[in-house]
Amino acid sequence: MARKVFDIIPPHLVGKKTTKSRERAAHKKIRKEKSKRSFRFGGIIVSSLALIVIACVFLYFKLASLSVIVWPATEDLNIQELVVASTGATAVDLATKTIPAQVILDEKELWQEFDATGSGSDEGLATGTIRVYNKYNPATTINLKTGTHFLSDSGKYFQSLSKIIIPAAQIKGGKITPGSVDVKVKAIEAGEDYNISASKFSIPKLAGTDLYYALYGESSTKMEGGYKSTSKVVTADDIENAKEALSDKLLADIDASLREKVSAEGLVAFNDALTKQVVETSASVKAGAQVEKFNYKVKVTGSVLTFKKADLDDLAHKDIAAQIATGRTLLEKSLVLNYVPAKVELATGRVSFNLQILSKTYPQVNKLELISKISRKDSTQIRDIIDSAFLGQVSQVRINFWPFWVTKGPTNQNKIKVDLIFE
Repeated sequence: MARKVFDIIPPHLVGKKTTKSRERAAHKKIRKEKSKRSFRFGGIIVSSLALIVIACVFLYFKLASLSVIVWPATEDLNIQELVVASTGATAVDLATKTIPAQVILDEKELWQEFDATGSGSDEGLATGTIRVYNKYNPATTINLKTGTHFLSDSGKYFQSLSKIIIPAAQIKGGKITPGSVDVKVKAIEAGEDYNISASKFSIPKLAGTDLYYALYGESSTKMEGGYKSTSKVVTADDIENAKEALSDKLLADIDASLREKVSAEGLVAFNDALTKQVVETSASVKAGAQVEKFNYKVKVTGSVLTFKKADLDDLAHKDIAAQIATGRTLLEKSLVLNYVPAKVELATGRVSFNLQILSKTYPQVNKLELISKISRKDSTQIRDIIDSAFLGQVSQVRINFWPFWVTKGPTNQNKIKVDLIFE
């Protein structure tokens, strides 16, 4: 059957064709958009993977690091020497085991006040004049010896200072005129109580005789000069105790001062090399002085024969260097020096002592060279290199790579750290 050709689409087909065309166009657009989204998504994935790769490479080459901790085995070193420190030496001499010495001098002087502990009295006897009367009948001259006692009507005793001759009484017309004489007297005890006013006196030793009532005395003026007081007195023990106390103090002070100088200047001194002595003492008063306080002065001098700790360390290091085995090095923090004095000669400025040098040594390794060798090496290779460098004298090795995926030492040697631990 022949195919029909329409120049003009029939009206009933126009709607259908248009719809189909639109559907085809829409499907085509959707497929195109899906294709674009797929392309973009793939690009993102590729870019992300590329960034991850770049980051890993960066972390590997820039952040990779290696930490190696080595515990080398050590050997003990024990050296015994007789060393001399001399003021005649000017430098450390290993051959003669001699180091320089020096003498430090010091001087101290001190005045100090002390209390007097003794007690004494200061006193005076009252004195005056008594007129002694003689009315004895029959009239006769009476003689009294020096020291004759007179008793005042107030009960105070006085005694004459010289022999007394009392003229006889005169009797005229049955009236008696007593003879009299003035006599110097003094009180028999000290004190103001004997400064009595004008008084009447009897002679007590004549009691019971006819003369007791015939001889008597009177004073017309007050007795004077009587007093009594107590005071502090410096005793011989006070002076000796002051000397001892002040000397002990200054000797202790100069001892401490010398030891402080030795320590502050990094020196060494033995007890037998320190001397101190009292060179001058004096008191402001003598024993018996009536004062409450007195001053005492002491002067002391001291000296110490000493040497520098640095010189002893220098000698020890030189001695170790001369005796240490080839290929080994000193573990500095293990160095211990013990020394005991053998002989101190202050007169010649020499002190000899026994020196013991104790230390530990370990294989000598160049850390920079070691770091160069373990760069770009794995843990097994690193252990072999370390074992070889330390001649097999290693008790433990700890290797830490970072980050965790790193398995070889970084190329950058600044990222490699080697620490030695000694226990």
